[in-house]
Amino acid sequence: MKISASVVTYNNENEIKGVLDSLINSSCIDNMDVYVVDNCSVDKTKEIIKKEYPKVKLIESKNNAGYGGGHNQALRVTNAEYHFVINPDILFEKDLIQHIVDYMDKHEEVVMCIPAVHDMDGELKCPPKRDPKLRYLFARFFPKMGFTKKWLKEYQREEEVKNAKEPFEIEICSGSFMAMRKKAAEAIGYFDERYFMYFEDFDISRSIRKKGKIMYLPQFQIIHEGKRAAHHSKAAKKMLTDSMKKYYKKWGWKF
Repeated sequence: MKISASVVTYNNENEIKGVLDSLINSSCIDNMDVYVVDNCSVDKTKEIIKKEYPKVKLIESKNNAGYGGGHNQALRVTNAEYHFVINPDILFEKDLIQHIVDYMDKHEEVVMCIPAVHDMDGELKCPPKRDPKLRYLFARFFPKMGFTKKWLKEYQREEEVKNAKEPFEIEICSGSFMAMRKKAAEAIGYFDERYFMYFEDFDISRSIRKKGKIMYLPQFQIIHEGKRAAHHSKAAKKMLTDSMKKYYKKWGWKF
């Protein structure tokens, strides 16, 4: 197969049908392997996949390997030229995957890309980010101050995203949806599994752009349902803090 895609699940019985329907109904499905890596769900996620999606290759993790570790299980077994990393709460039209593959076929210098992202109400989101300097993270947690509003817009490349008519190069690709060249991902060792959750998309973006360009493609669109609120629980906040420390220890502290 030329194309593969992976979705990592953990108790996603209420979301998984949408993204799998999008994948299975893709115009390029005959040239694509679809993997779901389940991180020990205790709901009906696995049952739904087994019963309703026989074309999907289900990988049942023996333990919860986290976001990057889950996707790595699919990345290590696929022989595809292009691999798509997709969240369980993503929806898209049938030609999207093929359009992105066609773009990457024509632009060999591109190793990773992301399309425009809208929420369920049609509002355009800003998934491309700049490298997460400390002032940008401060702005994320305190967004209502005058100077932090400016930093946040800069971090999210808000004006560039809203006004984009043509693809442009970016530094960070959101983990909600990534298209990548398998050889480039393999060359950097895939996702760094020291991150259980959070910052793994920042990390792989910084690593893979040593192999080529990361592009934002505004001419293509996906919908991100965004049902799960990040950082709210104590456990999530701890994971966020732990991942942040690992990231800055690896890449350096910059303000």
